[in-house]
This record gives sequence, C-alpha cells and structure tokens, in this order.
Amino acid sequence: NAEYMGTLSECLFFFAISMPETGVLSTARVMLPDDANVYGNVHGGTILKLIEQAGYVVACRYLAQEQRSEAVGSALVHLSQMNFHQPMYIGEFAKVYARPTYTSKRSLEVHADVWAENLRTGENRKTNSVFLVYVALGHPAGTVCSFPPLTPSTAEEEAAFAAGEQRYKSRKERRDDPASPIEISEIPEVADGPAPSDCAVTLVLPMLPGDAWGGEFVAGGVIMKHMDNAAGCVAAKYCRTNVVTAQIEALDMKHPVRVGDLVHVSAAPVFTSAKSLDIEVVVEV
Repeated sequence: NAEYMGTLSECLFFFAISMPETGVLSTARVMLPDDANVYGNVHGGTILKLIEQAGYVVACRYLAQEQRSEAVGSALVHLSQMNFHQPMYIGEFAKVYARPTYTSKRSLEVHADVWAENLRTGENRKTNSVFLVYVALGHPAGTVCSFPPLTPSTAEEEAAFAAGEQRYKSRKERRDDPASPIEISEIPEVADGPAPSDCAVTLVLPMLPGDAWGGEFVAGGVIMKHMDNAAGCVAAKYCRTNVVTAQIEALDMKHPVRVGDLVHVSAAPVFTSAKSLDIEVVVEV
C-alpha cells in the first residue's frame, strides 16, 4: 500500500513492507536517477552508503538497550565479504535487512542483506550481502566503549555467532601479521592501452556537515562511496569499457575522519585476472 501527502513538487511516500524473519528492516528507499552510475544502474557507492546507514541504525539501537549515564554512538571500523550478486536498477525499491550477529568486548558485527523490489511486478531480488563491524564511541569524543554481550537464542543465531567469532579472530591475526602489498608493476598492460601506473586516480574532497550522521565524525558510508567512485575511475581508465563493482574483500577504517577534513582518496590497480581487476584504495586526511 502507498499513500502520499503534500504538493506535486513535494511528496512523501509510505510503503507497507513485509519483513523476513532473518533480519530487521533498517532502511529502505526508492532508487532515483540521481543514484545512477554512467551505465544506468544504481551506483555501487550508493548501495554502500545505504548499507552503512542500516548498520549504523542497528548498532545504535543495540547500544540503546543498555542504560548508560551518557549517550554513546557507533562508528564503522571494518567491512568484509561485500558481494554484488545482481545489479539494482533505477525505480526499484532498495531494502536493507540487517541484524547483529556477534559481539566482542569492544565491537559489534552486523550482517546485512540488500533486496531490490520491482514495485510494478512485486518481484524481489537479493542484490548484496555484507558483514560490518562497529565500535561504540562515548565522551570525550572518540573514546571507545564496551558493547553489551549478544546472547543467541536460536540455533541459527548460535551458528551465526560462532561464525562471527571466527571472523573476529581472523581479523586479529591479520592485524598482528599484515600481508605485504602487491606492487603495481606486477600488473600486465592492456594491448594498445594505458600503463597501469597511468590509471591511478586521486580524489581530493572536503568533508562537510552533511557528510556526518550527526556530530563531528564523517559517516563510514560517505567515505565508502568516495572510495567506490575512485575505484570506478581506475577500472574505467584501465579497461576502457563498461565496469561494475563485483566484490569488496575487506575494508578497514583505521582513523576517524572529521567534518572539515580534506580527504585524499587514492586508487590504483594491483592485480588482474582474465575477467576481473583488483584495485587498492587508500584514504588519507
């Protein structure tokens, strides 16, 4: 069902949506022409931003269950296994279902699935899935707080919790023994095309008040959208054809970005197979 109110130039739409048992509907909206990439599909960065909004809502709601003397917020610190299963199209209704799956003492893992609904036919397609990790921030600003423990109540939740614990341990191992970066010189050149080093891109962007969910810290989804923009530029320059984001293996937020910071987003190709191109993106303030 849908109802609208307001003038023709300013309408608010409300949708009654059935939610699956596997998650809580955290955010949803219709994909508009402003959300399109140059090929007419929904921009990967738009989906990343929508997912991070959902994760932020879940993390804040989870923290709100525990009574604290001071307000505590949340911040994205890690993303992994971000898969783009199918494209999303302009006019479809994007729905993000997210739920907490694991807690350590100072972090919360959230799993999110993205579905695209064709509002004319009622068809629903799963387009994305991802794991996000949040920390709780208190006062003074940036102080990391503890999360209340998550208690699984079903066999499915227990399995998800155990898998989340394994991912948490793997992240700790990677932090203790970081992999050496791949040199750009290992990338073969495309025949009659630009050299890999010529495809590197750096975007320089000021962080504005509208880039924060609230307060002084820039939202992780905003940073991820800029990273996807930079990676898309590199892929288009290197391949010289239509390109789409297929997967994000892992993303770490090592330091907070504040409103007023000037951010440099640098991207370069690091590996290629017959049908894919790996791009490393680094953000510096």
